Amino acid sequence: MPIWESIPLMTAIDLAICAAVGIVIGLTIKYRSVLKVTGVFPGIIWINVGLLITAGFYSADLFTMFVLPQFVSMASAMVVMQYLHLNIS
Repeated sequence: MPIWESIPLMTAIDLAICAAVGIVIGLTIKYRSVLKVTGVFPGIIWINVGLLITAGFYSADLFTMFVLPQFVSMASAMVVMQYLHLNIS
């Protein structure tokens, strides 16, 4: 099995991406007055929106891997995972 198909590796990458997005958005909130003075605040907001969308995708990926199989059959969860990866990626 290739390393990129490893569930623990995928989980670690998903969590790292979500954590990095949280840190970037937190720093944006903390330094918003400096960003407004320099005039880059509107651009940073759009970057944060893109990061939130990306984090939403990875959160949905984690949800379908770990939470969804607790409520539906594994076959149904796999169909949702495949749909998510093919149509959103």
